[in-house]
Amino acid sequence: MPKKLAFLVLPALTLTFLQTEAQTPTLQEVTKQGNVSQRDGENIIFKNVTLNGENYLRWYNSDGSAQAYIGYGSAYNRNFYIDNGNLGGIYLQGRTLINNAADDGVSMLQIKGPVYSNGNFHTVKTSGYWASGSNNYAIGWYTPNNDFRIRTATLDRFTIDNNGQTGIGTITPASQLHLASDQHHALTISRANGTYGFRIYRNASTGTISFQIGISATPVWETKMQIGEGEGPNTSLLLNPTGGKVGIGTTTPQATLAVNGDLFAKKVKVTLDGWPDYVFDPSYSLPSLGQLENFIKEHKHLPEIPSAKEVSEQGLDLGQNQANLLRKIEELTLYMIDQHKKMEAQQQLILNQQELLQEQSKQLKALENKLSGVK
Repeated sequence: MPKKLAFLVLPALTLTFLQTEAQTPTLQEVTKQGNVSQRDGENIIFKNVTLNGENYLRWYNSDGSAQAYIGYGSAYNRNFYIDNGNLGGIYLQGRTLINNAADDGVSMLQIKGPVYSNGNFHTVKTSGYWASGSNNYAIGWYTPNNDFRIRTATLDRFTIDNNGQTGIGTITPASQLHLASDQHHALTISRANGTYGFRIYRNASTGTISFQIGISATPVWETKMQIGEGEGPNTSLLLNPTGGKVGIGTTTPQATLAVNGDLFAKKVKVTLDGWPDYVFDPSYSLPSLGQLENFIKEHKHLPEIPSAKEVSEQGLDLGQNQANLLRKIEELTLYMIDQHKKMEAQQQLILNQQELLQEQSKQLKALENKLSGVK
């Protein structure tokens, strides 16, 4: 026997069902009146039911278990309604266009207009975000600037602007990567557990930026370089402010600051305790020149002055060396003063002797004159 077709006509909707040879359905018009049903032998295939005061068709399995609703519900502003108790809602297969969306020929689901799901997410049409109902959390393309943003707790946290610059804590990044905050914040590179890493930390209270490393398995950060921001006393640059050594041109610094190369400066200041003004104290014991001579003969350098070998092996302490040189200059000054006194005494002695010789010469001259008169 050839197959037969049955047609069901709804307002603005026509359903067509293909029956098997054993089925002999009749064509019926379903309206909002009565309880119309379609049977396959003794099994109900679908029937007219009432849901929330509206009439729908409800499909049934061959065993009589209920399945989906389909129909029109004006009370709930439903132009077309499908509900499946097993699937929990509408089930569509193939590319689907909703609300007269323009078909791009690729996307499986295309929707024109805002989308809302159980009060959780919807689009904010004025800016293009996908956002929560309260707009606390959002992600999307922001217009009219064509920026991409991520929002949490009503604040825009992450931005990629239309120039490709990325901002964290700012919607107007001024560089390729811009971190902004009025609170303490940092850029951290570390292990997965947050330790043994490196970070650039900005302290909002002191206005300083620190370069720090993680020094233990717990999040303990040690500052290696610190820079003050703005103007005034905070604009300092501190290297290892809490200790350690800094090497420039060397990986094995032997001092707090080690420079393997030339160092140019217009002024160098050294603070030092024990500046040798004590040399001029009357109680100071000035070595004799004989003692100094013996030391030089034995050691081939001045006392308290490092030898050439010591400087080559250990370097030179500029501050201490300046103090030692000043000590020698002051000692030399005392030697010169002492020699000057001796020279003045000798000069006076010479003057006295010259006066005595002159007096003796006068006396001899007078004696010679007397002897000449006697002859």
